[in-house]
Amino acid sequence: DLRRGTGREFTVRVDRLDGFDGPVTFDIPNLPPQVRANLPLVIESGQRYATGNLWVAHDAEAWEGKIEPEVVAWADVAGRKVERKVGTVGALTLADPPSVIPSIQPMDRETAVDEDWTLQVRRGETASARLVISRRDGFDKEVSFGKELAGRNTSAGVYIDNIGLNGLIVLKNSNERVFYLTADISAEPGKRSFFLTANVDGNVTSHPITVEVLP
Repeated sequence: DLRRGTGREFTVRVDRLDGFDGPVTFDIPNLPPQVRANLPLVIESGQRYATGNLWVAHDAEAWEGKIEPEVVAWADVAGRKVERKVGTVGALTLADPPSVIPSIQPMDRETAVDEDWTLQVRRGETASARLVISRRDGFDKEVSFGKELAGRNTSAGVYIDNIGLNGLIVLKNSNERVFYLTADISAEPGKRSFFLTANVDGNVTSHPITVEVLP
């Protein structure tokens, strides 16, 4: 289910055969208009998976009937576009808001939770941002966002840094913390959607932002 004000992540994967090493693009053409997604989603050359995000606003209206959108994928193989239907993301239902609504915020200002702003990080350097959570009344527990793989859908060589053994955590009775995103010197320049996933209520996500790796 999709909980109002948050998202759910999903993973697309490829098995590379016959020496094919190029990018593969995935899309979900028939999502309900209430659902926002970081699509089309690209598995980069040489990589085997990418992480998608389906997000709904806190005031989203429920859709009618059972919805199970189909995923399509395509790639350029030997100069020819090859397209395939690859299954569904499962049945989508709309549910009440979760225990926490996470968002990724710039260091110097407040943005709407659904704003796709851009965090720039130069290769070989580190950038910072704020992880902010809005708690449901009565929920005061610590919230984990994972460990070495806490950064969701990062490109190769981009990762959340300096999080220690416990990982990326918002402490009990706290609503905010700073995190650091590092791009190795080997990271490819370019833009990619990025989000965080809270380990509560079946793993709910922030709205994606854009991470831009600069040369």
